[in-house]
Amino acid sequence: METFELKQSKEELIKEAKTRKGIRKQVLYTILTEINMSLKELSGYINLSPRSIQLKRPHEKLPFDPSEKVLLIGKLYYKGFKVFGEKEKFIRWMDNKNIVLGGIEPKLYLGSYTGIELLLNELNAIEHGFVA
Repeated sequence: METFELKQSKEELIKEAKTRKGIRKQVLYTILTEINMSLKELSGYINLSPRSIQLKRPHEKLPFDPSEKVLLIGKLYYKGFKVFGEKEKFIRWMDNKNIVLGGIEPKLYLGSYTGIELLLNELNAIEHGFVA
């Protein structure tokens, strides 16, 4: 069983989020690698174009709102990897239509804070024995 951990500590991510100045571009790329998502896909969820991200230098910060959403998506994926026990199983769950979630793919909920919260709640239900 593969375990998942962000390479950057939770404390470092929280510190960056609390500055309300956004996360550094290199942090975004670290999270993308860990959650196995393309920049193009993530940019659609955070309402920031891939080009806007690519033009930034590694140490430059992204705007706060997209940064916050990136951190929440990272948190969701971390929880999903933990609940499902393997990255691949969770990613497959995110990519397949789910009746409990309205018959659509869970990843389509990543574009809103409410959707991310819904997915976190669903993962908690699965963790406690309710099938989704």
